[in-house]
Amino acid sequence: YEVAHTVLAGHFAESLHEDILDAVGLELEGRGVPTRRRDPAFRERVLRAYEHRCAICGFQAQLGHVDIGLEAAHIRWHQAGGPDEERNGLALCVMHHKLFDRGAMTVREEDLTVRVSQHIHGGRGFEEWVIGFHGRPIEPPQHPDYKPEQGHLAWHWREVFRQPARA
Repeated sequence: YEVAHTVLAGHFAESLHEDILDAVGLELEGRGVPTRRRDPAFRERVLRAYEHRCAICGFQAQLGHVDIGLEAAHIRWHQAGGPDEERNGLALCVMHHKLFDRGAMTVREEDLTVRVSQHIHGGRGFEEWVIGFHGRPIEPPQHPDYKPEQGHLAWHWREVFRQPARA
């Protein structure tokens, strides 16, 4: 923990710490005790599966060859035993990843459509960037083998999503 903290604090902007930890497969919780190791290749495999675009809105931005604002989201959280494999991942922009992890939106297992919680509300941009995707299918991965596993989606619906969904 001390070495990782010293390197991060001394050499990288705080906004990059989580991305760096993900890239090297290290997770620090509480006092920084490493937990189950993440697969550092998970991010690249999931982004490639979705052709480096958000599965919900299609957002794509790169600085040189580095994706900006795009993340590999675990459907069944890593902390809940979710595997580091494509069928448990979605390429999501930073905003949709945060909404997904907070339970404001999910992907329905039956038809891979986005569902938005009745509990979320917002102002400017909310209709376009959140409500506008309700009921729309996600962008499929480039190969059927990477399609989200129904069991992981069911877990997210049951354990994370703030039900009920909007009509």
